[in-house]
Amino acid sequence: MNPVVIRAVGDPEVLASGLEIIRITLEVSRDLEIEIEKVDNLTLPAY
Repeated sequence: MNPVVIRAVGDPEVLASGLEIIRITLEVSRDLEIEIEKVDNLTLPAY
């Protein structure tokens, strides 16, 4: 499986805490490795 990168704009603490339950569930049930990285600045390409 290729790595999938999802970038989101918002409060890093709120986003990370919301993803924690999803991360744990997928790691246990699907044997997937998920990394959550919080950054101060993010530049997204134009749509």
